[in-house]
Amino acid sequence: MNAAKLLSRGMAYRRAGHLAAARECYEKILAARPDHPHASHLLAAVLLETGQPQAALPHARHAVQAMPRRADFLAALAHVHVALAQFGDARVAFERAAALEPDDPALQMGLANCHALLGDHSQAEASLRRLVQRRPAFAEAWLNLANSVRDQNRCPEAAILYRKVLELRPEFVEASHGLAHALFVLDETAEAEHLLRRCIQARPDYLPAYGNLARLLLKERRLDELETVCAQALSINPNQPIVIATLGRALAERGRWSEALRLHRHAASLSPGEPRVWHELGETLRALDKPDEALEAFDTALALDDSVWYIHFSKAATLFSLGAIAEGAECYKARETRQEIREREPATPLVEELPDRLDGKRVLLEGEQGLGDQIFFLRYAACVKDRGARVIFRGDARLASLLGRSPLLDEIVPEDEPVAGVDMMVAVGDLPYVLYRPHRSRLAPDRPASQGHGGAFIRPAALARQLRVFFPEIPPPLPLTPRPELVAKLRERLADLGPPPYVALSWRAGTPLEEQHELKWNLRKEVPVQQLADALRGLNATLIALQRRPGPGETESFSKLLGAPVHDLTRLNEDLEGMLALLSLLDEYVGVSNTNMHLRAAVGKTARVLVPRPAEWRWMMVGDESPWFPGFRIYRQKPDGGWNAAISALRSDLLTAFGNGE
Repeated sequence: MNAAKLLSRGMAYRRAGHLAAARECYEKILAARPDHPHASHLLAAVLLETGQPQAALPHARHAVQAMPRRADFLAALAHVHVALAQFGDARVAFERAAALEPDDPALQMGLANCHALLGDHSQAEASLRRLVQRRPAFAEAWLNLANSVRDQNRCPEAAILYRKVLELRPEFVEASHGLAHALFVLDETAEAEHLLRRCIQARPDYLPAYGNLARLLLKERRLDELETVCAQALSINPNQPIVIATLGRALAERGRWSEALRLHRHAASLSPGEPRVWHELGETLRALDKPDEALEAFDTALALDDSVWYIHFSKAATLFSLGAIAEGAECYKARETRQEIREREPATPLVEELPDRLDGKRVLLEGEQGLGDQIFFLRYAACVKDRGARVIFRGDARLASLLGRSPLLDEIVPEDEPVAGVDMMVAVGDLPYVLYRPHRSRLAPDRPASQGHGGAFIRPAALARQLRVFFPEIPPPLPLTPRPELVAKLRERLADLGPPPYVALSWRAGTPLEEQHELKWNLRKEVPVQQLADALRGLNATLIALQRRPGPGETESFSKLLGAPVHDLTRLNEDLEGMLALLSLLDEYVGVSNTNMHLRAAVGKTARVLVPRPAEWRWMMVGDESPWFPGFRIYRQKPDGGWNAAISALRSDLLTAFGNGE
């Protein structure tokens, strides 16, 4: 059979979807005529369709070399380069093709997409806007324009463009999916969910919709539905790293850390070039008390993309929780709130280092993150003051009254108010970094250990964990003095509630689920109220609820579980001066980490802290104490998610301290 007939037969096979038979026809032609450009071009196309771009490349190149003015041959070569992630070469091929066929919109769109793939989103957007102006009915071009705008973090505008695509083509699944993604970012989750489910209904094999629906369900903690969606997706294709990682995150939310670890390891093996899966693996390893492996996972993620702030944050949290303060402080600089300060105050840059002497200098400490974080890091104000500086704090206005009585702070300025005559500005979370930057070399990571350990490497974090020695030395909490008249008033109020000892409790803290906008780390801490009640039952004490934002009837329900009165003073959470005075009078405080724990430390008192997994870094990774909170006793959730051991230890300690009143 001659080449023309084989070529015709091969094209017929390809149209019918019989790609193996088509490939055989083209290979027969090339066996007889290796220089046949059309057979090379068509063979390259078949190989690309069957997922073999590397094998397709020499055939596509040969076709172009033989017929360099064929725009379709150049376009095919460009698509092979895209499949191989050779985006620069793809752009060159598209440019040549578009020069030959300037009126072909597909070539113009391919060129614009290459700009986007190379990170030049503004050029991609400009090209696509010119294209849709010339071809206003070209739905694919509008879709790619929407994608380009979305990739520049302009989701409100992207949503408008996706809706434009759907006006042109209502059943365009990719446009519905893109709109759902933009709406998810904009917290319009109800419509986003509707669109994602519509995508799946229209195209049950459209896997991206499953992954994003699972992510949405994770955000809303609808974990049973999430597991169902992931199972559906994995039944279609079991090797989807993002779906597997999301399922792993859901299992971690349930405390099934070992199962989560298996899934995250599998996701990383499937997609070793995806930083997100390495980050999730690192978070799971951290929760399972495997810090060295967690740090390796975070380092791998950062090697792939060091622009993602929350990966740096997770690495910092791991280092801090091991006692590697200087190492952790350097990574902690990447946090999002620090970048917000830089954008808000471009005229006064954040300093990278504070000199040993600051005599007469006005140093502005810029508050950031939450109330507790601001109180927590202000412990370093004493170090700045000791260097001779005049210390100004600008932060949450609710702290102004409390901090105004501190001798360590010379001026208190409410947030967003200007401060004149500042010599230096420091984000409070940067204080461990800027104070001790010259000494970081003393804690260089992965310093070689002695050869007695077989040449292994020991991180300084591991050394600190073993010796319980921390460098730089951790200063004590910032001392705060309650107002005497409030102390007297609250002493009387406590006496009205019952006899001492007075034991306060809270069982939940952090950002409510409906207010969380990110999935980067766990912003919520909670202990099961039934088990907390078990620990307190029969205690010889007057019990006081200090839970912030309790639900309707929640305190009364806890009292019923306990079988004893629990007095509700939760409104004091809105009155920091009153709360500070109360915390100075309490005999004990039991709860999860919250702002009140920082205030309790500030009045020189201790507490008993229930720490869920993964442990917030200031409570360290292991042990029953933290250097940040001297005298506080820690009770940790187990890796399997269980609280039984922690609750049993807590009850034993409380009975020893206060006795059983039954």
